[in-house]
Amino acid sequence: MAESNAVPARLLVVGRLRELAGDHVGAVVAYRQVILAGDPAGAAEARRRLEALVVRWAGRPV
Repeated sequence: MAESNAVPARLLVVGRLRELAGDHVGAVVAYRQVILAGDPAGAAEARRRLEALVVRWAGRPV
């Protein structure tokens, strides 16, 4: 893994772990950082995961 891709890849892992732990806000923050880092592959996965979180949240009452 190239050094430029290391940070977004690690943040993606952090996002996944936070999502699994139920920390959805932490996952959103990590995924946002991946998207802002600009790595196309990582950003695509982060967007998919964010969309999945939104779909899950959409069905829950506020």
